[in-house]
Amino acid sequence: MSGRLLWSGSLCCLHARAVAETAVDADPYFATTLARGLAVMRAFTPAEESLSNRELAERTGLARPTVSRLARTLVQLGYLRQALTRDRYSLGPAVLELAHPFLANLAVRRIARPLMQRLADAAKGAVSLGMRHGIDLVLVESCQNAQAITARPDVGAVRPMEATAMGYASLAAMAPPERTAVLERCRAAARYDWRTVRARVDAELARFRAHGYCVSRGDQRQGMFAVGVPLGGPTGEPMALNCVVAAYQLKDGELEADLAPRLLALARQVEAALGH
Repeated sequence: MSGRLLWSGSLCCLHARAVAETAVDADPYFATTLARGLAVMRAFTPAEESLSNRELAERTGLARPTVSRLARTLVQLGYLRQALTRDRYSLGPAVLELAHPFLANLAVRRIARPLMQRLADAAKGAVSLGMRHGIDLVLVESCQNAQAITARPDVGAVRPMEATAMGYASLAAMAPPERTAVLERCRAAARYDWRTVRARVDAELARFRAHGYCVSRGDQRQGMFAVGVPLGGPTGEPMALNCVVAAYQLKDGELEADLAPRLLALARQVEAALGH
C-alpha cells in the first residue's frame, strides 16, 4: 500500500467542465450563464500564469465565442485580467475580494490557528484545515514550522478526497450512503487508478474505525507522510485536519504513536471551543 497513486486527469479541468455542463432541467432557477462564468474562473491552476481563449474553451467545454463574451465581462468586473498584446487571461484581484468575507467570518480558523501552529512546530511539518467541496477539500487555514522542508500549502489549495489522509478522514466521517455517492463521483472523475484508490480507501476506513484517524504514506506526494482526522465545522460543514511531515524526519511508528494522538486532541479542542 505504499507509493503514489497514478494521476490520470486534470483536476481543475474536471471541475470547470462539471460546472459548465451542469444539467438545469431539475432546477428552473439555475442560472446557466452565471455557472459558465464561474467555470471560466475555475479553469485556472496555480501552475499557469495565464490561459488563452482556446485553452479556456477546452477546459470548460464551452464554445470559444461564449468564452470570449464571458471573459470580456469578467475582465470588466475585475475577476480576470487580459494581456495587452495577446489573447490571454489571468485571474484578477476581485477574486480575493470575493473570498475575503468568507475567510474572515470563519471562526474555526481563528480558534484552530494557534493550536495548529503548535503542532506544526512540534512535528516540524505542516498542519492544514480543509473544508469539503464536492469531491475535494479546500484548505481554509495552514500552519508550518519554520524548519519544515514541506512547501506551505496556500489557503484555497485543493486536496483530492480519494488520495490524501485529510480526504480519507473526511470520507470516514460520512454516513455510508453519502460516502458511497462521493466515491462513485471520485471513480467517475478518473483522476487516479481506481483499483489502487479503492483498496487504499478501504484500508483507511478500517483504520479509522479502529483508531479514529487515517494516514497517507506518499499517496499524493512521494516522501511525505500524513495523518488526517475529521472535524465538525461551526455550522455542521464537513471539515478535516491533517499533519504532513517529511518521511525521513519520522521514527518508526511515530506517525501513529505520536502525531495521530496529537492531531486527534487538537480536533477535540477545536470542537469543544466551537461548542460541539
